[in-house]
Parts: sequence; structure tokens; C-alpha cells
Amino acid sequence: MALSLYTKLEELGFRVDRLEELQYAVVGCASDEVSRALTFACLQIVPNLERTDEEVEHVLDALEGRYIPAGPAGAPTRGMAHILPTGRNFYAVDPRALPSEAAWRVGQQLGSRGDRALSCRRKPVP
Repeated sequence: MALSLYTKLEELGFRVDRLEELQYAVVGCASDEVSRALTFACLQIVPNLERTDEEVEHVLDALEGRYIPAGPAGAPTRGMAHILPTGRNFYAVDPRALPSEAAWRVGQQLGSRGDRALSCRRKPVP
């Protein structure tokens, strides 16, 4: 059903003013939640995907020592559509991708336990 919605949306030129009509044609009813998702696609995702050719331009600019526009780091495939278009100079680390302080402590404890377990099994170095 989602594919049908997006296919029809493309046929309509990604026009936000046709979303209700689109939903009735494909699903038989309209939903605010679906309208918000489709609006986001029309106003954010599609325009930024149309700019993906900038990635090659920016790589060529970088090879010639020219300015590369800044942008956030991340992966669109991990729910980070805001990083589009790609091919920009990363200006920051995404704090959501970093472990929390509690996760860091757990990782340290697990690492220490693993080290102790391995050191018990190792033969002494001559």
C-alpha cells in the first residue's frame, strides 16, 4: 500500500495540495498521520534526493582543493533523512549515535571481564 501511495504521489508531481485526494484514491480514506509522512516526503525527502548530483560535484571540488559545504554526518538508511543531500563536509558528530554514559560504563565492565577471562587462559609469556 505504501508503494502505491508513493507511486501515485510521484505521478501527481509530489504536490502537497493533492494528498487527501491521493489517500482517498489509494486507501479509501485520509489520515492526518499519513498526510504528515507524505508532506515530509514532498517537502524534505524528494527535493533533497533531487540534489544528490551535488555529491559528485563536491568530491571533484574537494580534489581541486575547493570549498565543500558543511552538513551533518550520518546515514539516510538509519532514519537520518535530514543529512541529505550527501557529499558535504561533516561538521559534527551525531550525539544520538554515541553511547550514553551508562552504556559506556557497561561496555567498560564487559571489556574488563573479557580481559580477565582471557588472561586466566593465557600461558605466561617466556
